[in-house]
Amino acid sequence: MMQRKKFPAGIPEGTVLKEITADEIYKLISDQLEFRKLHGNEEKTPFSFEFENILFEDTYVFKKRLKLFSLLFRIFEDIKFWDYASEISLEFKNCSIKSFVIENSRKEPLSVRFKKCEITDLKVLRFGGSDKLFIDDSKIFNCKFEKNLVLGDIFCKHTLFSEGFDCSNIEFIDSALFLHCEFGDNVRVPRIDFSNTVFNDNVSFKGSIFKNIVLFKKATFNNFVSFEEVTFNDYISFKKAIFNDSASFERAEFFGAPEFFEAKFYADMYLKDCSFLDTSSLWACSTYRTLKQFMMKNESDHEAQMFHALELESRYNTELPKGWQNILSSPKGVETIFSFCLKQLTNYGRNLWLPFLWLFIFGDLFLIFYAASNRGDCAAIAALPIQGWAKDVCEGGYTNLFYAFKNTFGPFGLAFSDSRLIIPNSVTVKILGFVHILLSSIIWFIWILQIRRRFKL
Repeated sequence: MMQRKKFPAGIPEGTVLKEITADEIYKLISDQLEFRKLHGNEEKTPFSFEFENILFEDTYVFKKRLKLFSLLFRIFEDIKFWDYASEISLEFKNCSIKSFVIENSRKEPLSVRFKKCEITDLKVLRFGGSDKLFIDDSKIFNCKFEKNLVLGDIFCKHTLFSEGFDCSNIEFIDSALFLHCEFGDNVRVPRIDFSNTVFNDNVSFKGSIFKNIVLFKKATFNNFVSFEEVTFNDYISFKKAIFNDSASFERAEFFGAPEFFEAKFYADMYLKDCSFLDTSSLWACSTYRTLKQFMMKNESDHEAQMFHALELESRYNTELPKGWQNILSSPKGVETIFSFCLKQLTNYGRNLWLPFLWLFIFGDLFLIFYAASNRGDCAAIAALPIQGWAKDVCEGGYTNLFYAFKNTFGPFGLAFSDSRLIIPNSVTVKILGFVHILLSSIIWFIWILQIRRRFKL
């Protein structure tokens, strides 16, 4: 598992917050407007407001309970602020906000930035295509975007969305960046939802962590999307999603098998150093089969082999019979045995060094059997007169070692000597030698086959 640097989200420890009243907000805005008028600047210009170390609670204005952002806009309307503002920038730093509702129905661009804030409830009801939302190093307990919105730029970095996150059925016309964010906080939440969302510009979740179920069902990615170094701790679904441009999952970790059922890919998918750790869920086998077929269609041979191995392992874990009684009585019993052997010998073709380990283990094991059968007596294992290097082997007491070494190479062992030089005259040794050569030959055959498949020889 990737080691990640922990970024503190929310208000820094030791920060002293002060409450602010509706009258104070009114005065702050009206004073800036009067300052502009005083200096003879009555043309529309950008306005910027900054709130730092403020505690915002529910506020009563005009005998009506209003949310913070609605309150600000009500004040803007009341003092005819829009006659002078071409755009508004609001920045909240080290603030604690109980409820924040963004509802911008005007044509003037709006920019909202939260830095090191804690927000209990964030809702975006209206947000224009030219508006921007920035969230840095903050903690948001619940976040919801109204359906059928058309959004501008959204940039979130090092932010914890600890409970619900609903971003479904909306459209991003500009970039949507969620960098090194954390979704879910190991609590029971409904889900993290991007279903039916259209991303028209670049999308990046680089370095983020999804701790709960995340849905991208029927999502459309019209530009490059990055899930690089992302960790998915639970189920993730791209069911019927459409990728019209490249998608990168480099160094991503999937603790649950991702669902790509009926997803459409019209460009490349990058999976360098990507980890798929789920081979036991009920949908894992079909998921990896779908990905294998896409990779084969895209002529990505290495990735296709990877997903084929995951498919075989998932099938063994979820679909094939277990227990000797079930294995012997089931038509799939033979498949279970062969699948188990392939797993142990090559990890389904993913480990080219594992066969050599088994050759070494079998070589040592049969060396013990040879020694126990003929006690290392050269006369018992050599029927013909010997000379040269073979004589040195016998006189040095290395007969059993050489015989085990020779048989470990299976059919290639003939290259080490004339087969008549060392011929066992014990029936037990002959049987052991035959079994040893047979097992070694099978392992060498599987290894050569994996080499051929890996490099398409």
